[in-house]
Amino acid sequence: SNRIRTIFENNEGILFLGTRAGLYAFNTSEQKFVRIAGSENTITSLNSNSVICSYVDTQAGIWLGTYYGGVNYSNFDSKPFVIYKSKDDDLHFMNNPNIFAFNEDLNGNLYLCTEKGINILNKNTNTFRYLVSNPQNSNSLRHNDTKSIVIDKKGNLWIGTNGGGLNYYSM
Repeated sequence: SNRIRTIFENNEGILFLGTRAGLYAFNTSEQKFVRIAGSENTITSLNSNSVICSYVDTQAGIWLGTYYGGVNYSNFDSKPFVIYKSKDDDLHFMNNPNIFAFNEDLNGNLYLCTEKGINILNKNTNTFRYLVSNPQNSNSLRHNDTKSIVIDKKGNLWIGTNGGGLNYYSM
């Protein structure tokens, strides 16, 4: 696919390209592409071919945000992908399946930008908490459609939204 949405490199020097047609691994020394695509027939594949964003965490784990597929995670040491899906009103699930960006704080919590606010994954407990817009709370997000996030050196969140501008959270 020539619609590349995200690129990252793992510890072995393999380039990964996220596209609408799945994930491609490019071995730079051999100059070869391998397609990693979704399939309902196997647990070792992506659950959605529409890869929007990626993140390599502090333990070299690879996180892929998809369109309507949630999150696919792999450290490539165990079974290739763990799937995080969305479900309303359950802290063991994300609150939205569309992931647009990731970041990680100093405690290893993973922040996911979605169309329903920020989902914060505690990787130790595998539970989520959420930062969402609440019109009755002036300290909440100004808009739920979050597209980007930066965690500064002091641990503060800078969140870019689609419709609510730049949001700041002192954590």
